[in-house]
Amino acid sequence: MSDARVLHFFGGKGGVGKTTLAAAYAVRLSEDAPKHKVLVVSLDPVQSLSDLLKKKLPTKPTKLQAGKGEGGLWGVELNPAALLKPFLAEYLPALAKAAVKGTHLSDEEMGKLYQQAVPGLEELVALFHVVDLLDAGEFDRIIVDTAPTSHTLRLFDMPAQLRKFLGFVRAGQDRAPASGGKGKKSEAALASTGGFLDQVGQKAEKLLALLKDPARTAFHLVTLAEPVPEAQTRSYFTQLRERGLPVTEVIVNQVEDHEGCSSCQGRRGLQAPHVRKYQALDKTVPVNLLGRREVAPRGLDGLKEFAAVWSAGKETKALEFSAAEGPPALVRAPSMPPIAAPPLPPTRLIFFVGQGGV
Repeated sequence: MSDARVLHFFGGKGGVGKTTLAAAYAVRLSEDAPKHKVLVVSLDPVQSLSDLLKKKLPTKPTKLQAGKGEGGLWGVELNPAALLKPFLAEYLPALAKAAVKGTHLSDEEMGKLYQQAVPGLEELVALFHVVDLLDAGEFDRIIVDTAPTSHTLRLFDMPAQLRKFLGFVRAGQDRAPASGGKGKKSEAALASTGGFLDQVGQKAEKLLALLKDPARTAFHLVTLAEPVPEAQTRSYFTQLRERGLPVTEVIVNQVEDHEGCSSCQGRRGLQAPHVRKYQALDKTVPVNLLGRREVAPRGLDGLKEFAAVWSAGKETKALEFSAAEGPPALVRAPSMPPIAAPPLPPTRLIFFVGQGGV
């Protein structure tokens, strides 16, 4: 399980066990390298990391387990909105100065500028913060529990979009007419403005390079052996590859074992074709299997026990599917008359809410 890479993302559909696996991975890394400072970060707005650890996590890293010397395990649930506020305090004025109406950009271009100024920046600024923690040497390894699939893909697209957007702003600056009289003051203002925007652009470039570096970054794709998670995972895998992000493993969670009740074995048979499709995605990407647990691990002690079993690698071998395993034969039920649906009240909007995967 241990890895020399410094940034690990755990991603997948909601409800597949990303948070549990990210936290267990962080626990194991901190035990394998007790002198290292390991941080597990939640970017998921649901903030289930606190529930899993049975400890309310603040928005700043808090120590969960001591290691050797300065080493140990930390945890944090970031508040992207709080991180965004000081960023926007510099970012929006810098954009306003760079896009003085009638000087650098046309009305149409200014409209585009402000439409693209803020949307999606919350999570990106949180990711910038994660990279800053690495660069500052505050932590040696960071494990990130991401939001569900589509949300995370948008997040990974943001650095490239921001780079393109800032290029658009710079193009407007380059077209600015030469100023006279108060030119020196104007140039100084532009220089300070451009300095901040250049810093943001450099951060985006650096983040893109880090995300695509297989020597420093790993993406762990978590899924279940079920139809909907399989469809999303196959699409997710393809889109991560298209973006150049290094997928290092696929983890299939909650696999039934070879023993147990007849209905359990029926579920295992239904899981077999999905696991085979994961194994066919890319022969160089390992597919690891984790068994279904009656009681999910919670708290540091539970996560330690789970991480020890996972890192040993024996569970994947024990859960492997034989060539003969597959869905049980379907038995046709006798035809029945249609059941009358109960009358619906005159409701125009019906919301279904709950935790991912329920």
